[in-house]
Amino acid sequence: MRRLSALATALFFLLLTACSDRSVETRGQVSSLRQAEIAFSASDRPPDSGWRKATLPLWSLEEEARAKEHGGMVAWVRFRFDGAIAGPGPHALYTEDVAERYIAWLNGVNIHRTYAGRDDQVLGWNRPELVVLPGDAIRPGSNELVMRVDTGVYWQLSVGHVKIGALGQLRNYHRERHFWRIDGPRAANLILLALTAFTFLLWLARRRSEPELIWLVGIGVLYSIRSMIFYVERPPFDSLLFALISQTSLFFLPPIAFGFYAEFLKIANRVQWNLFYFSFGAVLAVTSIVLAANDIEGRECTVVMLGMAIFSTWYAFRIRTNADNFERLVMLTVISATIGAGIHDLGRQDHLLLWDGPGFYLQPYNGLAIFTAFFILTGRRLVMALDGIERLNAELEGRVARASAALAVSEGARRKLEVEKAIETERERLMREVHDGIGANLVTALAVAQHENVSAQAISVLRRAVSDLKITVDSLDPMHGDVLALLGNLRHRLEPDLLRAGIATQWRVQDCKPLDWLDSANALQFLRLMQEAVSNAIYHSGTKSIGFECKPHGHDGREGILLAIGDEGTGFDPDDTAIRGKGLAGMAARARALDAQFWLDSSPGQGTRVSLWLPRRR
Repeated sequence: MRRLSALATALFFLLLTACSDRSVETRGQVSSLRQAEIAFSASDRPPDSGWRKATLPLWSLEEEARAKEHGGMVAWVRFRFDGAIAGPGPHALYTEDVAERYIAWLNGVNIHRTYAGRDDQVLGWNRPELVVLPGDAIRPGSNELVMRVDTGVYWQLSVGHVKIGALGQLRNYHRERHFWRIDGPRAANLILLALTAFTFLLWLARRRSEPELIWLVGIGVLYSIRSMIFYVERPPFDSLLFALISQTSLFFLPPIAFGFYAEFLKIANRVQWNLFYFSFGAVLAVTSIVLAANDIEGRECTVVMLGMAIFSTWYAFRIRTNADNFERLVMLTVISATIGAGIHDLGRQDHLLLWDGPGFYLQPYNGLAIFTAFFILTGRRLVMALDGIERLNAELEGRVARASAALAVSEGARRKLEVEKAIETERERLMREVHDGIGANLVTALAVAQHENVSAQAISVLRRAVSDLKITVDSLDPMHGDVLALLGNLRHRLEPDLLRAGIATQWRVQDCKPLDWLDSANALQFLRLMQEAVSNAIYHSGTKSIGFECKPHGHDGREGILLAIGDEGTGFDPDDTAIRGKGLAGMAARARALDAQFWLDSSPGQGTRVSLWLPRRR
């Protein structure tokens, strides 16, 4: 991260070097007036004596002016030049870095003044001026240009650059300089004020929990105050107070910028650091005010604050933060750029003159750079949040789809339960009706037949009818697929008839799991098949014993239950079509209806075995 910071700073200064001021002599018939004479006098006319030779730019003339004028702040500058250097007309005079206001005479003729009267306060130190000269203003041979420069800001008096030459060339040069020095800072400041107002309204309306927004508002306000001195020509109040406010705001910009960075990146111990940093800036601001009261500009305070800004930046990116690497990189780039701009602006001030850079101050654009970085990172966070919302919506849609499917299954199960309950209710009603109605009548008929000595065959038929009815009623009773329960009921119904017929029974039953699909209708099919097998054994085999078997058994890789009924009777040939009747065909049909397997094993004299395999799942 520190290597990236160093690289960004190096690229920043390479850019400044590439954009530095080119010699105007290469831009056409334009000459820079560098050799001059200077004198100090508060009079309205050029002094007759006290002139000395000097070379432009002339910075920090205030101390010499105070000494020679006993506190006055007026300087006279005189240039003598050959008219040939201006080339063919039309001509223009160009000045920049003249602090603060001036009057110019060319060959004794007043050609320009930047103020209306003695009380007219003007800040001209950063403002380039273009004066279009009359056609005959520059004479062949020797010409004299005289400027009277004075200021109301007691620590600044200077004459930077004076050029004379072709109007077209100087107009283009002035347009470029005026944009970067005046129009650009004014436009940047207006945009900055709009962004500041928007940020404040955003915090006020919806983002009270995000203190970095208030820090950003503070940056916008302070940079707006500071930047006004770069483009305001006539201050709204006393120029000295105006300059002092602008100078003082400079000492609170790094602390409030650090507060924003610390809060945005969630730096540890940021509250303590912010208190210390603001206290440090306040001490420097008070020191600067005291120095200004004694006619001292106090540039050393600016140097100290810049050093503190460099240290705080190093600290901010050395300790742990909650921001990701991209946010740290963007913030590091912006901090490095603003500090680089501060170093650049300090180095081109008149008391150092280390470089001129691109020819204008970069500080008015710092606030806009900070806001731009913030909105880039905020936009990135917004995009990431929207992506998260989209992912969350997709997840929620999936959950809703799964919940809807589960609800549909639940609703289907509920409806199935309702249907089953209705069927069960109807089944119970039918059971009661059959038992209390038909059953009671059959039992009564059987009792009458026995009392009236009706034939044994008729009584047997009635008994079988009662038994069949009981089996049918048993099938209606829900057994929940329990085959063992069905066999138990079957045994209860059949065993008395078998005993009366002199037939013994053997039951070999193992534990078997219920069959989910074995409902009342299928249970009746199962019971009828078993009843038919027992009936055949009773009436056709002549057996004295019947065996019943039930056990778990697999078939073709499927789980199931095997049921078998065997007798020791006469048996028969299953292939003899004359013997096979409707009973066997009916049992096979019932087995198919149950999706079961049906086998019949018999031979003459060897008995008969009927097997039925019921699948675990259909």
